[in-house]
This record gives sequence, structure tokens and C-alpha cells, in this order.
Amino acid sequence: MISKASVADRTRVPPPPPPPHLRSWPDREALLADRADAMAALTGRRLGMGRLVLLWLTGAVAALGWASVGLAVQSFEQGGLGAMTGLLALALGSVLLIPAGVALGFWLDRGRTVRERLEAWAELDRDPASDVRVRAHRRSVMWLLPSVVLCAVGVWATGVAWAGMAPGPGSRTVGETVYALGLSVTVLVTGILGAVQSYGHQAWSGRLTSPIPVRRGGGVHR
Repeated sequence: MISKASVADRTRVPPPPPPPHLRSWPDREALLADRADAMAALTGRRLGMGRLVLLWLTGAVAALGWASVGLAVQSFEQGGLGAMTGLLALALGSVLLIPAGVALGFWLDRGRTVRERLEAWAELDRDPASDVRVRAHRRSVMWLLPSVVLCAVGVWATGVAWAGMAPGPGSRTVGETVYALGLSVTVLVTGILGAVQSYGHQAWSGRLTSPIPVRRGGGVHR
């Protein structure tokens, strides 16, 4: 059996359920107790504020990286001594964008691990009393609302940046366009990832808590 102390350990993702040949729950009540503890901890991991803040910080670092790349392009356009400034800005942009990409990959991988373990625990049995808490409506709303705002800002900023590319007196330089598009797309992607995380959990938990369909012969689908 998995102790409550190990499930509540916040230094790591709670483990998946043991394979069938290693399961040693004495009865269904013990299984449901461990299942409820594991799923509560995993839900906290999936919709925790720390995870949301990590996503925002990753987006902020990526935005700074795109600002450096835009500055580099502008410096190269000026030529002369500006080329040296451009090289430094380009190096800074790489230093910021590469770790941001690595952090995003880690964020996505951790989310996939948590989702798979949640599904594995959920498949063991059904427990309406504890499964209702897995929906975590408040946490989902805390993820969804700012994410929708970021999506709206990102769409608007992308449209403005795209319109600024049109030739004319008010058109932007290539460097300004690179910065504007990089920033707006970063904001948009950050919002989309947060919204998808919130909606995905609500859709999955909604199926988990839905009534089990009954067969015509009186049996139930598991």
C-alpha cells in the first residue's frame, strides 16, 4: 500500500498505482482511500499555482528573448558599430530563448506525466464522493480567467503587429516587427497553454464524475 505520507510528499509527483501483481490492498475501502489521496495530490500538481506561475515566468523570459532579438535586428539594420551591439543582443536573446524552450518542454512533460498518473489511478475504481473534489472548479477558474485575458491580448497584439508590416509611412522596421510578433505570439501561446490545461482537466474530470451507463440487462459498464 502507498502511505499517506508518501502521497502527500510535495517534493515529487505522486507515483502511479502498483502493477496488478503487486497490489496488496486488504479491501476496497483501503484502495479507495489511497486512490483519493493520490488523485487529490495529482490534481494539486496539475492545477497548482506554482505550475501556473512557472508557465508565466517561462513566457516572460521568452518575451525578453524576443525583445533582444528585435534589438539585434535593428542594430544590424543600422550597420557600422551597431553590428557589435547586434551580436551582443543576439547572444542575449539566445541565452534567454533556449532556457525558455527547455523550461517549456519540462513543463509540458511534467503535465503529461501527471495526467497519465491521474488516469491510471482513476481507472482502478469509481468513488463519487472523492471524485467530485478532483474537478477542482476554483483552481480551474484561477487558471482559465487570466489565460483567456492573455489570449485576447495576444490576438489583439498579433493583429496590430501584422498590420504594422503593411508598407507605408507608419510601417515598422524589420527589427520592430520581429519584436512585436515575437512578444504577441508568446503572450498568445502562454494564454492558450493555460486555457487548454484548465479546460482539459475539466473535460476529463467531467467524464470521471458522470454517471456510469447502465446496460439494458441490468449490468454496468466499468
